[in-house]
Amino acid sequence: MPVPLIKQLHQSFLETKAFELPPELEPAPAGFRLMAWVRELYEYYRGEGLVVRAFDVLPPLKLSAEEQISARIQDVHAFIINDLNMIPMKTRRAVIGELLAHADAQPAWEAVAPMLLATIRKLDAEEAQQELSWNSSPVMEMLWALSWFFMEMENVQPPQSVRMESRRFPCYRWTGADGSPSRWEPEAPLCRPQWLAMDLLRRILLAAQ
Repeated sequence: MPVPLIKQLHQSFLETKAFELPPELEPAPAGFRLMAWVRELYEYYRGEGLVVRAFDVLPPLKLSAEEQISARIQDVHAFIINDLNMIPMKTRRAVIGELLAHADAQPAWEAVAPMLLATIRKLDAEEAQQELSWNSSPVMEMLWALSWFFMEMENVQPPQSVRMESRRFPCYRWTGADGSPSRWEPEAPLCRPQWLAMDLLRRILLAAQ
């Protein structure tokens, strides 16, 4: 079995205090590179398990070269293995693993939406509405994370005057060049967490009829 790339980086860093990233994993000059990194992360999970000791040693592996996007693949890993809320780690891993099997956002959403619905099925309609209308709820954080993948799949490019700002994965906001909040949002609905939330709520209400 090939040695996972993350393990190779770890070994190189231990031996030489340096490593070289392939071009597809270099921090994106604009926007971010997420899916290629997550594929490598899942290769590590398959070969080495969920405890990524390499991340205890390696320096931050940033997804973007933009200063206002501080997300690292270490942060994505921490998000995936978080098992302290209503979405179990097993479900998080399965949902994001399923995303990696798709190149386009729409079929990816159709594949993972039922998986999320199964998690929140125990909630009644009012509880589900509360969960899906709170930006910091476990379900909404998952939808924020999915929107990163969907933006990359759809190659979303904000206007030159708009920046993506993210200090804690998976949360982000859109700002103007001066750092003030921007009203811009991606045109593709699947790239907006709030739209994903309303689509989940629609599916819940339909199932309750």
